[in-house]
Amino acid sequence: MNEDKIKKDIEDIETINIELYHRVSKLIAENEHLKQTYKQLYDSIKPTRIRSKEQCDALINQVNQKYVEISDLNACLQEQGVVITALKNELRKLKGKRFSSDGHAIADNGIPPMRYMKTSLSFAYNAEESAID
Repeated sequence: MNEDKIKKDIEDIETINIELYHRVSKLIAENEHLKQTYKQLYDSIKPTRIRSKEQCDALINQVNQKYVEISDLNACLQEQGVVITALKNELRKLKGKRFSSDGHAIADNGIPPMRYMKTSLSFAYNAEESAID
């Protein structure tokens, strides 16, 4: 009887081993199938990832170019602001002064400033010397 029980236990163990072998085989096959599926998914995503990276790089380059353009425009605006300020200051200085037809400032008393008078006198002096000769 003991031998029969041992044979039965051995048969049961062999049956369990066979069942386990089939289960492991099924799991291995399923694992291989999942590996293939994930590989296909990864391979199909890879071009999209590359395209996305290229698009992101292109957008980053555009942003950098716009940043440079904006910086240049800001520098230009600052230069124009300096010019406008200088012109405003010049206008404040000139306010209230009259101008002759040649664009020179004339004092309120109607007499041109001294530097212009010297030029006028030198022309008059040269004209008198020409007349004497």
